[in-house]
Amino acid sequence: MQMFDPERGAKDDPHGARDVDPGRTPASSPWGRGRHGPHAAGDRPSRPFAPASPFSDQYSDISQEENSYTFIPGLGLVPASPRQTERQSLRQNAMAIGLAFILATVLPALLRTPIVYFFYAVFPQITILPSGHVNAPVYLQQLMQFVLYSITMFVPFVVAMGIIKMPLRTAFPAKKPELGLALPGVGVALGASVVGLFCSSTVSSLFSSVGVTATSPSFTAPQGGFAFVLYFINVCITPALLEEFAFRGMIMQSLRRYGDGFALVLSASLFALMHENIPQGINAFIMGLVIGYFVLLTGSIWTGILIHFVNNALSVAVDSALVAMSESGAVSQSGMILFNNIVLLVYLIIGLFCVIFLTRSRKNMFCVNHKKTQLCTGEKYRAFFSSLCLLVAVAIFVFSTIGSLRLWQ
Repeated sequence: MQMFDPERGAKDDPHGARDVDPGRTPASSPWGRGRHGPHAAGDRPSRPFAPASPFSDQYSDISQEENSYTFIPGLGLVPASPRQTERQSLRQNAMAIGLAFILATVLPALLRTPIVYFFYAVFPQITILPSGHVNAPVYLQQLMQFVLYSITMFVPFVVAMGIIKMPLRTAFPAKKPELGLALPGVGVALGASVVGLFCSSTVSSLFSSVGVTATSPSFTAPQGGFAFVLYFINVCITPALLEEFAFRGMIMQSLRRYGDGFALVLSASLFALMHENIPQGINAFIMGLVIGYFVLLTGSIWTGILIHFVNNALSVAVDSALVAMSESGAVSQSGMILFNNIVLLVYLIIGLFCVIFLTRSRKNMFCVNHKKTQLCTGEKYRAFFSSLCLLVAVAIFVFSTIGSLRLWQ
């Protein structure tokens, strides 16, 4: 992905590289139309006596955030420099995100037993053995999984929004996306999924060459109409909504104040770490870049939800078709491999066609909008990863990823 040169951007802009509101862009930007006139973003007079959220229209500039003071011996509390203010803001953002990840890790262990006993009280089909094992019909297992996953992926990031005073309209930009960008974005993501699968397979082969198996969870669609519907919701619809709200919503949108490229790479990296295994993590990073880019491009999180849903739904459809072929015995193993390879080739062709179409029909495609900030890129990453909460969350993800590796016996 090509990045705008900050030096070149500052020279080309006669008014200087001016900060803009998160989610709002200049008229010349590939992200869409901006605001014009005497009340355009950046032209409003400041109101220092009315502190507000840094995400509001009047306070998009990080230097205007409240409580931006530092203590200097002999002078007491003095206004912090813009660099100090931006660094403190980044650390607070990182702390909120890290806390959300920690809560998302802890909540399943805390809520699993209460949810099981709630369903046990409501549904007589559930039995709890003395060993603690739960016997329940498949559809009730899927229903319990839906409740647990929904709580643990939604509540922590709402808490994080509250910590940094982030409005819902900013975390969930729900405007109607332009279909001329969103639909080709789906095709680009299909092609990117093939690239991600190839990279995952290559890395897994490298691990295998040194006697290590990089494992990843496998999912099997249950038999039965209602159970399959709930499985489809759990695998395709719920992750598309909640993961996009968390990663392309709360995380990426809150980090856009520090630059779209910075927000895009960090949200994709955290999305990869959250999967806690190497094969899925590599593919999730590539897909996170693609989905995040098209969310930025269209200014709508619905684009990310659409791409995420289509990718997961097609994966379920292909896996179900392969299982049906295997169970019927009508297709040999080599025939199933050929079918899978044909599907991947079709994805790749669709992706290449959509890339060519977008490149030829849109100016500045696949360029990330530049935002001038006080800190350079390296300083922003160092400030972000200096938060203890975030470091704890990353450590949990890394140890879980290491735990997914298996040594050959």
